[in-house]
Amino acid sequence: MAQASDIVSEPTDEVSATVLHHLTDPPRYDGRLTATGWHRPTDVVWYAADSDWITADPSVDLPTLMSGATAVVDEGEFDVDRWYSIVERERVTVWYLGADDLRWLRWAGAEAAEQHDLMSLRHIITVGEPPSSRLLTWARETLGVPVYQNSHDPALVPV
Repeated sequence: MAQASDIVSEPTDEVSATVLHHLTDPPRYDGRLTATGWHRPTDVVWYAADSDWITADPSVDLPTLMSGATAVVDEGEFDVDRWYSIVERERVTVWYLGADDLRWLRWAGAEAAEQHDLMSLRHIITVGEPPSSRLLTWARETLGVPVYQNSHDPALVPV
């Protein structure tokens, strides 16, 4: 098995040390999320938030791969109907969204969600800034699933 030292040079400054730390430090999120049932082998996980965010790798990619779940990848721009169609067509069970994403969905109205079969959703996990309580209430009532906040904590926090 390759060692981090085989692929990464010795750190020369704080930034390099941080990158090296992320490459060599044991994952903190993946085992916990998989072990507690957040990601199941039958899940279809879609990280619709910006995949460049640091939370994508430890919170989504690793647990999804370790649990054997299916990952949905979409690089298109935000479009309410297209997003709901992806959830419907791919039978997404775990949907990661940023607070802005939820605001855009709310702005489009409940009618947009009602035009699609979203029954496959098991829960939504928000990333980035914490959504307002009004936004979370809208999401739970309109989309019909629990919403959890992943606020850079190893454990997901129910909201």
